[in-house]
Amino acid sequence: MNISTGLAESLNKAGPEVQKEVQTLFGKLKDEKGLSTSELKSYWGDLGYTLPESMAEKLQKAGPKVQKEASDLLLKLENGTKLSGQELSTYFKDIGMNVPKSLSAGLSSMSGEAQKDAANLLAKLADGTSLNVGQVKQLWKDYGLQLPESLCNSLVSQSGTVQQSVLTVFQNLKSGTASSAEDLKNTFHTLGFDLPNTFIVGLKSVDAQKSAVELLEKVKSGCQLTGVDVIAELKLIGGSSALALANAFQSMAPQAQAAASSGGRSAIICTAQQFYNARGAGLKTDGYWGPATRKAATASVQRGCNQAYSAGLSVDSIWGPRTEAAVRTFRRGNDNAAVWSLQAVLMAHGYSVGSAGIDGKFGAGTEAAVRTYQRAAGLTVDGLAGKATFAALCK
Repeated sequence: MNISTGLAESLNKAGPEVQKEVQTLFGKLKDEKGLSTSELKSYWGDLGYTLPESMAEKLQKAGPKVQKEASDLLLKLENGTKLSGQELSTYFKDIGMNVPKSLSAGLSSMSGEAQKDAANLLAKLADGTSLNVGQVKQLWKDYGLQLPESLCNSLVSQSGTVQQSVLTVFQNLKSGTASSAEDLKNTFHTLGFDLPNTFIVGLKSVDAQKSAVELLEKVKSGCQLTGVDVIAELKLIGGSSALALANAFQSMAPQAQAAASSGGRSAIICTAQQFYNARGAGLKTDGYWGPATRKAATASVQRGCNQAYSAGLSVDSIWGPRTEAAVRTFRRGNDNAAVWSLQAVLMAHGYSVGSAGIDGKFGAGTEAAVRTYQRAAGLTVDGLAGKATFAALCK
């Protein structure tokens, strides 16, 4: 059994029982007798590699010959011997590990030592296991990818599946390959942007995907963008979705861009979520506008209309014809419970309504937020919050 100096030292420290186990299991593999699932996991683990339960089960079912083949390739990896693209594909296939083509291709161009580290970390990701900060940085370094600190901080809080998606997207951009809509969605979410599916599926070319990712990276890193910046970044995307996004960024208030630059975890959005929670919403205070926050916002509008002028709405969190018909137009100078709900939903979208916050008074700050939102949503910019504005905010 040919092993590296590092593994020899590791086994020496592990003691005679582990050494005997490795020799016994290696002997069985060499003789093509086949190992059980638990034996496969122990053998891989003794050699310092991760073999998740699901992969161990697949390898066990594959039979002795495939187990021996995988073991031989594993020992090559452990010794720091560079595997060819074909050998890597065989190894991943043997252990039942689904690796995206771009990641597999990137792995084949690495040194033997880098392959050794990356293959082990990819196995964790394939099993859905999250990597810690050090592991994420190491894997991206192995692939020769730049990992901004702000993105790294967001990545470590994601599942292994999402971490693999983001790595795949950036590796695809490096190699000039288009990514799937699902991988793009996970990447945008990690950057702090939950964008509409209609926008994501419209990003078909590599250039369009690169343009969108670079734009959102700039915002997340704290760059203050002008309308000219945004339109220049999105010029390759095309289509109405891109234009809407460009308009949204162009008209964003400074505080809304600041919210976006922190990955969407805006103190403004959190304040709105806390407002809803104080009224029984039970939201996670995560600073993201998502389905749960939208439902809480709709319920708040329904409740506000009932309190302000006895609209008689069912507080069911569903924006339907009855709710839209019951909403009145609010303007500067109004002071009632419905204005509370307007201010809250504006803040839930990341727009500040002024230093007073949610106070039920339609003042200069609330009017400015309404105008900014209307411009971003492509509505008539008049500073009046009527049916169209409320519908856009709550749907």
